[in-house]
Amino acid sequence: ILNSNCCGWFQLYVLRDKNITLDLIQRAENTGYQGLIITVDTPIMGKRERDIRNGFSLATDLSAANIKHKYLNTVLINEKQSLIKIFTDNLINNALNWDDVQYIKSKTKLPVILKGITRPVDALKAYNYGMDAIIVSNHGGRQVDGVPSTMELLCGIKKQLQNKIPILLDGGIRRGTDILKAIALGADCTLIARPVLWGLALNGKSGVDQVLQMLYAEFYEAMLLCGYSSVAEIKADPELICWDYLQQSVAM
Repeated sequence: ILNSNCCGWFQLYVLRDKNITLDLIQRAENTGYQGLIITVDTPIMGKRERDIRNGFSLATDLSAANIKHKYLNTVLINEKQSLIKIFTDNLINNALNWDDVQYIKSKTKLPVILKGITRPVDALKAYNYGMDAIIVSNHGGRQVDGVPSTMELLCGIKKQLQNKIPILLDGGIRRGTDILKAIALGADCTLIARPVLWGLALNGKSGVDQVLQMLYAEFYEAMLLCGYSSVAEIKADPELICWDYLQQSVAM
């Protein structure tokens, strides 16, 4: 269902204005995107204290180009500070529910992936509502303080879904060994966010390429050192991650 050779997946934040949301979806289809990611864990922006302290806003020569609209411009003009939280809280649908997700699914020809799933019951609902895949994500730990890591959440979600739809993991991937751990715990693949941004900031496209090459090499080496020659072998080994052993060690 999910084509790894696609030109890209479009990440959608569902806006209060349904017409703008549908326009974004249509434009994504027309542009050639082959997957639609619906972000479900941002009814409002979490309290990011450094952003508030720094008065974080877009530079004057930058704008939210993909969602230029008279209403959106009015919101920004009426606010003394164009903070990302102000922008988000004014525009995003903070009452998003399963019916909305199903409605969006009915309005696109693209595979739909839900991003922000943290509970097994919601993973199963995603399948029952016709989603093509889920992304287990805690939004980089920036929405709610104290939320479990995505690695901790994987096992329960995998058990609930029983391979009905693909499970992607987002958050905390810094090394190739992290990718191996995620696959061993139930992910079909992982997403990479901050390392890519670091590479981009350092050296543009070449920096991103270097980050991906490093992660690939580390993952390949980790597989060999653990005695595996394929991802399928990792997924088939229930004893690679020894949570019980680790818990007993802490207790001792």
